[in-house]
Amino acid sequence: MYIAKSFGMNAIAQILDAACKFLILPILLLFFGEASYGLLVTVLSVNLYLLILDLGMNTGATKFYSEWLLIRDIARVRALLRVSLIFYLVVSLINSLVLLSLGYFSDYIFQNKSQVEVDAVQALLYISSLFTIFNWMVQIANQILTAQKKVYIIGYFSIFRSMLYVVAVFVTVSLELELEKYFLLFLSSIALGNIVQMSFVYRRNTDFFAYGKVFDLNMLREVVSYSGGILLMSFMLSTITKTAPFIISLASPNGFADVALYKIPEIVVALVVALGGILTTVFLPDMLKKQKARESDTSAFESYFLQKVEISCLVAVCLCMPIAMCASEIIELFVGAEYDELHGWLALWSIILMFNFYNAPGASLLLSIGEFKFFNKALSYSFFITPILSILLVSNIGFGGAVIAYGLHTLYLCLLYFFRIYKQHFSLSPLKISRVLLRFYFPAFCIALALYLISGLFVASSLISIFSKIFFFFALYIGFHMSILKTDIRRLVNQ
Repeated sequence: MYIAKSFGMNAIAQILDAACKFLILPILLLFFGEASYGLLVTVLSVNLYLLILDLGMNTGATKFYSEWLLIRDIARVRALLRVSLIFYLVVSLINSLVLLSLGYFSDYIFQNKSQVEVDAVQALLYISSLFTIFNWMVQIANQILTAQKKVYIIGYFSIFRSMLYVVAVFVTVSLELELEKYFLLFLSSIALGNIVQMSFVYRRNTDFFAYGKVFDLNMLREVVSYSGGILLMSFMLSTITKTAPFIISLASPNGFADVALYKIPEIVVALVVALGGILTTVFLPDMLKKQKARESDTSAFESYFLQKVEISCLVAVCLCMPIAMCASEIIELFVGAEYDELHGWLALWSIILMFNFYNAPGASLLLSIGEFKFFNKALSYSFFITPILSILLVSNIGFGGAVIAYGLHTLYLCLLYFFRIYKQHFSLSPLKISRVLLRFYFPAFCIALALYLISGLFVASSLISIFSKIFFFFALYIGFHMSILKTDIRRLVNQ
């Protein structure tokens, strides 16, 4: 029930956030133009990439908060909280300095861009440097709520921030604000939401904030020793997945305009990525307990793990397949028929994510154990190859090259989990896991393909086409699972 409640509330928050972005992206695209909007996306991608400055502290702190709250060791929770406060204060300062430096040297970084575009990038980077402390400090609130199994509360505040975002866009369009003023208003709305969330967590957990030793160096060493592997892993994954807009802005012949085109399908799949990412967070607290009993009862743990793979596959099918089936209609409703050439990339991206999400239980297990040496070594190959491949593909075929490069990276991770991590490191059966994938994914592909071909024989509006495809897909898919495969869908949902 914890999984259903946590995932459900965050799903609502992510759906609402996606709905807001669905409405807002076309407005901003029309209001600022493709080039200016692409410029905005590029600066935001730089901010997202700089989350690597977390150094793995977020995941490490969540793990230790979970363990110590489980045994009610409040003294160690307080010590870690004080360490986190000082750590994130220092990181926010470093983040600001990096953004200021990038802004100062923007003339050299974007030499092939017009002076107007360079000046705009510089201004946005300088504005970003003013708000870093709010973005970092809210991580502590998220860690405490996750460790307390109150992930759903994070969803409440996500909804609040989405509403503030809508207000910021409404004010921008109504007053016809310039790009820089909109960006300032946008970041202010996020900061306000973060402040409210931090205040809530503080009021509900005042005993955690009791005065004590200001900085416990041994505590920092304990968290960092666990997070060292996560740091390297996060750095490599962030470089692979979050630098696409920056690469496109530099390598694509169309520059910032191609970044805007890349952002259109990305906004659609962003909801899927966010919801899929919740699975790893939701699985982590229980995985911490289960993996400790793994050596004494391997068969019971394998059964537990396979159930989590089933949940991940079911969620992946429910999130990704409708988008892949209805990609053309979604693009038409989202930004208009003139962008129809983007629907193929959207469908491909959705299918790629299906094969990414089944790894959520494996990622949670990896985080709970803290064994990253082999994974990081294997990931390093993709870390070097994927950006180079992305640059080569983008320079030749445009922003779609970044999607193809990400797909090849995902394929590599799937093979890595199957043939090395699951079997050799966790003593799990790749054959049993592959049967789960086949059981959930193969029927989904067959039903989706049949509906796609049949729908081409009829002429209908985009909305009717989307609703009819999704309705018949879930009716056939769930019916097939429950009647033919005898899958207990209710059991999976209520775990």
